[in-house]
Amino acid sequence: MKTQIGAALKPKTRRKVKKVAGLSGALRTPRILRVTPVDPLRQRFLKRLDAEVGFHRDRHRSVIGRADAGCRLVHLYRNLFVTDERNLGIINHSLSVVQRCGILFVMDGQKRQTLNHLLTALPPGLLVDSAWLQAQGVARTSVHDYVRRGWLERVAPRVYRRTTTQGAAASLRWDMAVMSAQRAALGEFYVGGMTALELHGLGHFARLGGGRTVHLYDPDHIAPSWLAALSTDAQLAMHRRALFEVSDLGIDWHRFDLGTARLGDVATSPQASEAWDHFLRVASAERAAIELMDDVPASLSFDHANKIFENLTTLRPRLLTKLLKGCTSIRAKRLFLFFADRHAHGWAKRIDRDVIDLGRGKRQLVSGGRLDARYQITVPEAFGPKTESEDP
Repeated sequence: MKTQIGAALKPKTRRKVKKVAGLSGALRTPRILRVTPVDPLRQRFLKRLDAEVGFHRDRHRSVIGRADAGCRLVHLYRNLFVTDERNLGIINHSLSVVQRCGILFVMDGQKRQTLNHLLTALPPGLLVDSAWLQAQGVARTSVHDYVRRGWLERVAPRVYRRTTTQGAAASLRWDMAVMSAQRAALGEFYVGGMTALELHGLGHFARLGGGRTVHLYDPDHIAPSWLAALSTDAQLAMHRRALFEVSDLGIDWHRFDLGTARLGDVATSPQASEAWDHFLRVASAERAAIELMDDVPASLSFDHANKIFENLTTLRPRLLTKLLKGCTSIRAKRLFLFFADRHAHGWAKRIDRDVIDLGRGKRQLVSGGRLDARYQITVPEAFGPKTESEDP
């Protein structure tokens, strides 16, 4: 009798199954058993199987554990079965379900591990493009799945962020967009000009009516293309002209407070230690003031520039000397020194003008203006030399 039962339990066919890493031998090569349980013992088997699978679910939270437990239990209890063609399909179907369950969980586990890494590497609110996601191991199909499930939010074509409760991308803040783009471009472009002076607290008269314009400087043309396509709460103006020989002179990383929109201390690198750490690459007040002169009078009037210059009382003359020496715009250098002399700030006298090349010839900045004899530039009549009646 034992010989007959053993012969009946021996598998007659073997199904070739592709091996899956991480699964047990019983799961990789399921056997088709031509056996059926004795009716009195069948209920005991199923009850024990449910208890075993439930134990692994609660302890390991793993479908692989449940699948392995099912396979082990099937082979453990095979001696309780006798041959019966009626229940052949039950056993074969159970083994195939266990196998598919394990394979699917291997794939699902890999996706969950990638998702957890993504949510850790992507702080809330920051934007990333599809290239960054693929570099993190997220496939294109997975990106669409994350958007569908609500884990990612599509802000613009090929641009995503972690889903927020603030709604549509139309409410996107310019500072968050710029910080994200600097993170993607390794921070080579920066905030400068009038916007940098505002961030440093020196632009009390920088915005006079109308919407806000944020001035970004990208002489190396490395800012991501998707930045200009974003709909933010400010207009982004990109400046491509290289104004300085030393591209990073007078530019620093600063901690940035999103709540108050103010700059913090200078940081050596934009490495965040906490989820709320944010960094913005901004030009110093000295560099921003020189950049501002390059916009006069094309996009900034003399009167507006003059009011901004009134607040520039704390500039550093040593850094100004280096910046003016390496500045490639003769017109910007002459105009900066013109305003420096006009307001007679303390730092103006400490600039080493001997190392600054002001070029030769006249520069006409406005038509019908007055020629300044010292710097050979034409300025509006109101900015000519003071007469004796105008002196206090």
